[in-house]
Amino acid sequence: VLSKEQLRDSMNEFLEYAQHCRFRDCYHIKEPGCAVRAAVEQKQIAQKRYDNYIKHYNEIDETRKRYY
Repeated sequence: VLSKEQLRDSMNEFLEYAQHCRFRDCYHIKEPGCAVRAAVEQKQIAQKRYDNYIKHYNEIDETRKRYY
């Protein structure tokens, strides 16, 4: 199972924008100053791709709660 960090870092289309997030450890979910979410809102990153990221992020979260 991927970790949240591995998932976040595997999203190649996020990398260009992630370096501009306010927080270095931004997960692009609800952190203020997230450049990735801003890019999604400006349609520079596909909404569907971001939604898929959120889906996988939540699955990791649920799996960790269930087994750890």
